[in-house]
Amino acid sequence: MYVIYGHCELFLPYAANLKDKRMVIRSILDRLKKRINISALEIKYQDLWQRSMLGFAAVAASQTDLNLIREAVRSTLDLHLSEAEIIGLNFDIIPIISD
Repeated sequence: MYVIYGHCELFLPYAANLKDKRMVIRSILDRLKKRINISALEIKYQDLWQRSMLGFAAVAASQTDLNLIREAVRSTLDLHLSEAEIIGLNFDIIPIISD
């Protein structure tokens, strides 16, 4: 079993205010949660309207599941490239050894 977690930093060039930003971020987070059942939220830059950092975490049973989660996160973010530019995307994996 594995835990995959990470963060993504975004730049939202067309957000004119926090309401615009929240609309884009909510869309991304909802899509991540519905599509791959991942825990995700905005973890930094809540008061800035053109920047955001999203954190996410999930548990996977196998390496194959890890790759599916990683690709699903990337493709979900790619769907929003017209609204949000990806500044950075990092994944970390922790193997959990069961007895």
